[in-house]
Amino acid sequence: MKYTMTIILLSGLFFVGTAQERPRSAARPNPEERLERATKELELTNSQVKLWKEIHEKYKPEVDATREKHESVREKIETELLATLTPDQKVKFNEMKKNRPKGRKP
Repeated sequence: MKYTMTIILLSGLFFVGTAQERPRSAARPNPEERLERATKELELTNSQVKLWKEIHEKYKPEVDATREKHESVREKIETELLATLTPDQKVKFNEMKKNRPKGRKP
């Protein structure tokens, strides 16, 4: 367990560090792109790549559940926020939402 958590922490730190190199407007890389970049920059062996894929697959259900929960909470917050706005403010809010950069949610 300690070994697994160390790998997850290190891979998370790696991806956070590499994300800072990208301009804010750039879309986030998908998991395959992140693995490809890690493989290149860390010079991972084929067996390491296989292990990384297995680790990510192992935790995918937890990651997906977290995303769904986050989305659910975000929707509840937005519903309550919208209830506080006037009709004109709601129109402006929806326009702001449409014009948000892709890949970024409130």
